[in-house]
Amino acid sequence: MEFHKNLLEYISQSLMTADETIGVAESVTSGCLQLALSQMPNASQVYKGGMTAYTLPMKVKLLNVDKEESEACDCVSEKIAETMAFYYKGKIIYTNTLELHPKTQALNAQLYYTEFILGCFKTEINKNTEAKTKLGLKKNKDARIKVS
Repeated sequence: MEFHKNLLEYISQSLMTADETIGVAESVTSGCLQLALSQMPNASQVYKGGMTAYTLPMKVKLLNVDKEESEACDCVSEKIAETMAFYYKGKIIYTNTLELHPKTQALNAQLYYTEFILGCFKTEINKNTEAKTKLGLKKNKDARIKVS
């Protein structure tokens, strides 16, 4: 399994430059995001680790998803998406579901989601870097992502 090398290098370098780290919680990507982040240059310096909660009981147990709501909507609702959202610096980056062609194979979908999420993260890194440059803000130590 290969990921875009330039994207991973960019994320790694940006995190190192900003003196930040990243950890993830994921579901639909089934560990692919963790695998991708572990392939970054200097991963041991910027990637803290993560967890995968694929089934409803594990999402409830590990990610504090509301059990009753999860059961009622099969873990697909705005509130659950927010609970398991993609965060960076306390801001939700992405909470929607992505629609793929019904014939898309599971592994291809997981890779697509993973690369999409990494791309969203790169965009947010760029925004954050530009804002810091404009405002002269100090570094924040940790970045956290939750992926639904």
